[in-house]
Amino acid sequence: MGEMSMSMAVLALVSVISVSVPSAPVAAQIRLVNGKSRCSGRVEVYLSNQWGTVCDDGWDMSDAEVVCRELGCGCAINAPWSAFYGAGTGYILMDDVACSLTEQSLTQCSYNSNPDCKHEEDVGVACTATGPSISLISSYSTVSAGETVQIRCSRSASRCNGNLLLYRNGVNVNSKALNSSQSSATFTLSNVDSSHQGSYTCAYSSSSTHSRSINITVVVGLLQKPSIFLETSKEVSWGRFAQMRCSISTQHLGGTFTLQQLSGSFTETKISTGTSALFTIPQVDFIHEGDYYCRYQTRVSRREFTSPQSATVSFSVIVVLEQPILSLGTSKEVSWGQSAQMRCSISTQHLGGTFTLQQLSGSFKGTKISTGASALFTIPQVDFIHEGAYNCQYKTRVSTREFTSPQSATVSLSVIVVLVQPNISLSAPDGGLFWGPQGPEVTRGHSLSLICSSEPQHQGGSFHLIFDGSNRTRTQLAINHSASFYIPEADYSHQGNYSCVYEVTVSSRTFNSTQTAPLTVIVRASLAPIIASGVISGLFLLLLIPAILYLVKKKHLGSANTYRFHNGPGESRDEGENIYIYGDLEEDMNVEELHGPTVIDNDYDEDD
Repeated sequence: MGEMSMSMAVLALVSVISVSVPSAPVAAQIRLVNGKSRCSGRVEVYLSNQWGTVCDDGWDMSDAEVVCRELGCGCAINAPWSAFYGAGTGYILMDDVACSLTEQSLTQCSYNSNPDCKHEEDVGVACTATGPSISLISSYSTVSAGETVQIRCSRSASRCNGNLLLYRNGVNVNSKALNSSQSSATFTLSNVDSSHQGSYTCAYSSSSTHSRSINITVVVGLLQKPSIFLETSKEVSWGRFAQMRCSISTQHLGGTFTLQQLSGSFTETKISTGTSALFTIPQVDFIHEGDYYCRYQTRVSRREFTSPQSATVSFSVIVVLEQPILSLGTSKEVSWGQSAQMRCSISTQHLGGTFTLQQLSGSFKGTKISTGASALFTIPQVDFIHEGAYNCQYKTRVSTREFTSPQSATVSLSVIVVLVQPNISLSAPDGGLFWGPQGPEVTRGHSLSLICSSEPQHQGGSFHLIFDGSNRTRTQLAINHSASFYIPEADYSHQGNYSCVYEVTVSSRTFNSTQTAPLTVIVRASLAPIIASGVISGLFLLLLIPAILYLVKKKHLGSANTYRFHNGPGESRDEGENIYIYGDLEEDMNVEELHGPTVIDNDYDEDD
């Protein structure tokens, strides 16, 4: 039997549970008082939250039968009137009771709720105390589908005449008539299946007596195919947990669930007190990939039963690498020849992989093995070929498989050449430079040099000298980071603002510096003609004065006998005195030349 049940798609289980005769329920709606046992006495009912008696108008054996059935006291054997078991107290709650034997409780029968009786009319009931008994004839209390179950119903008293009825879940399914010599009837359930499931009872049936027995429950359960489903996703990340639940619809609990990998070695068993079991694989690896099914096994009345296999579920093991992040370690604009840095990082537990930095539209590619979650890429000397967009990827090996992340978002790098602003200065090689209140002043006609220079950034290049007084720009190659622009003779046309621009070609690209602040050059008149005129005038005077002195002296020498100085009355002069006078006259001429003409008195007579 056990081998056959293992291979059947549907397994029926029949479990028989015996229940002893219960005492009256605590919350019963009816009771018997003042009798010799609990199954005889005055009838009292509980209505409207109070206990009361029943009046005997219309009271008969049918009514007593319902009372005995309700109390589980077998069949009725007497229905006395007129307070046979003593008069009650309190309320009289029912009168004119009329039962049809289909009721389960006295309060379900037809009655008058406004009695006009006295307690001398209280009714009573006497029951057999027991109903028919029920028992299982089959050898086992648990049987497989297709087997036969036999149930015996026996009457407890000869007074309870009529048929014995078999009920399932309150519905009559079979009956057998008893003659006076028979005390029981056997009911056979052949080829049991799920339709035989239910609660079975025996009852009496006659024209005046119908009583239910105590219950014997016959349960026909099906060990159906269990269900299996994934509690986690169909794709489980490597190293994470996976969960599967196996469940079955059965009342035979306390069994064992077994989870089995279809094409692998994994198997696990769990005892469950419920209808399902949860299986957990704590850290999945690639060996756990594949299909799984489960079974349920239970013991019923010393027999082992196993369900069919469930359908299969499957899951796959994956390694999910997030998109890495690429960031610039330097500015987006990097000076030509300087270093540039980019860092690729990823959030993952799978370390020890390889980072790759790739230029989208160029040939640059860098690869670095990292023990951490990031890698730093350095371009030592950037050139214009390094300009453009970059992205990165992360690749790692987990177990025996290679996994690659998505590409990161791009970052862009541009290469620039930043030229410092040059300087401009002025010099006059022949000394014609003066500093006036408005800046440098160059004497007209003198030579002039304007010098452009810059800090040593790049070799070569050229300087442009820009003069705002014209549209012309002079250009000279830079030598030792400077260039001199020579003007041999400064003129007023050279007066104005000058500035410099440095230009250099770096890796086939030309770059210009910013223009210097303007240097204002003022050209002033030359002093040479004035000085030459003064010198000539001075030389002329130097030549003229001796000539004048010579003429004056000559004149005095020619008229020495005619003109004499008066020294006083009666005084006379000799020649030596005339020479002296010449000398004095010469001296007087010098004074006159310096102080103006000297008036000489010539009013003397020649004879004097």
